[in-house]
Amino acid sequence: MAYKNKKKSPLKGADPVLVKGAYEAAGGGLYQQYVEQYHRAMMNLANQFRSWDFGTGAQRIIDANGRLPQGEINGIRKQLGGKMKDDYINGDNAKKEELTAEVQKMHEEMGQYADLRKNLAENFKSKSLSQSFLRTPQGQEMLEIMKDQTRLTKKKCPEGQDDCDDKGSLGVMMTDWKLINDTNKAKRDIEMQIRQMEKLYQDGAVYYDGTDLDALYDQLNDLNALIESKPKKWTSISEMANSISLIDQSAIDLLAQARNSAYLKGKDTLPEDKTKFQRDKAGQIVKDVIMKSSNQGSLIYDVMFGDKSFYDNMVTHIMDHKYSDFGLTEEYLDSMGIFDDGTIDEQEAQHIANEFIGDGEFEENETLQKELQEYFVQHLENNYNLGKEDRRQSYLEYDESLNKTQIEDRDADGNYIPDSQREDNTTSTATDTSEENIDNQEDTSETDTSDANINDDTDVNDDDDEDDDDDDTQQ
Repeated sequence: MAYKNKKKSPLKGADPVLVKGAYEAAGGGLYQQYVEQYHRAMMNLANQFRSWDFGTGAQRIIDANGRLPQGEINGIRKQLGGKMKDDYINGDNAKKEELTAEVQKMHEEMGQYADLRKNLAENFKSKSLSQSFLRTPQGQEMLEIMKDQTRLTKKKCPEGQDDCDDKGSLGVMMTDWKLINDTNKAKRDIEMQIRQMEKLYQDGAVYYDGTDLDALYDQLNDLNALIESKPKKWTSISEMANSISLIDQSAIDLLAQARNSAYLKGKDTLPEDKTKFQRDKAGQIVKDVIMKSSNQGSLIYDVMFGDKSFYDNMVTHIMDHKYSDFGLTEEYLDSMGIFDDGTIDEQEAQHIANEFIGDGEFEENETLQKELQEYFVQHLENNYNLGKEDRRQSYLEYDESLNKTQIEDRDADGNYIPDSQREDNTTSTATDTSEENIDNQEDTSETDTSDANINDDTDVNDDDDEDDDDDDTQQ
């Protein structure tokens, strides 16, 4: 049975401080420009992504069992020739041993790179790659290595250094996304300072000549130039392999087990039971068992249940509200240079969600951790309540006329007949025509009548008993 999240959204009302902080972090009056730039960048990446059939390319790699493109092989052969070949021929024994070890290492690294491309292709075809990986520019650039292009290059030490880590190892020149992310953080800080400084000038609170503001804009331009240059760095094969993130299936399985347990606990309760869903216990399980051992990026961006992820639900939740719902007044939005049309569109909602979630240090974001925990706890409670809705009806029924509780469906000895056995018992009684059973039925009837007379202290015939039962059922 599929257990759906059919109750209220697990996402609680967003914290106004968080939403307000998202806009402040975006640079105030530069917010719209920031959103537009981000949108254009993602659209460009998406267009590049669609320009080549990754599905077909991935299948070719799988069919070739990961064999590297001929151009890549030829490139390595070229490196093995020329100076390296001459050094081997003209070198002494020590030099020959050094170069032989280097050639062996290059051969091993080529095999590692072939395995990397094959594993990436297989996970792409099986749709096992996490959205936390695919949605990023880093992830989309990684997919590019499935193209038949020459990429492998040897690590060179910085100028003036004779030795360095991974010297001579094969790797790929990739965009330095860490540098770009750090630069974006610095850029947001500068934008914040610019906004604050411009507000001071507008309010007449400062009387400088504006050179301080110009200096901030110069810094901002330098940071933008660095980001737009897309700086590259040599990246090892192992570093590339570690950057690939898969959907955390173990987290999905753990959540499914917890969900099933919550559903069955709810279903096993009876209407007269006073039990409630234990939120604190569920929260501890979610925190210590599910979240602690799982890929946080996958928990956030991949579908763990239903058809939407935590991130998708958050974006939808934000779009279902107005700025005023988050405590952002029209005056405040005007001061930030934001036009308020009464709605929050998808781009704005994504921006707020992105600012709230952060750039990858998920475990350090305490507010995110609490929201994520509450999201899964609410899901478990929803399924607990769904189980309660599917539970069997109580066999206890209150008789107001007698001011007592009667237990229906007892056998002749007064023992309760479970639902699973009641149908068989009823069928057996109806179809059994032996003399012994007839006698037993007569004896039971006499006993029931006697019991009724004792309880009521009055004479009650069979017809009256049936009428009383009908009245009780309606109650």
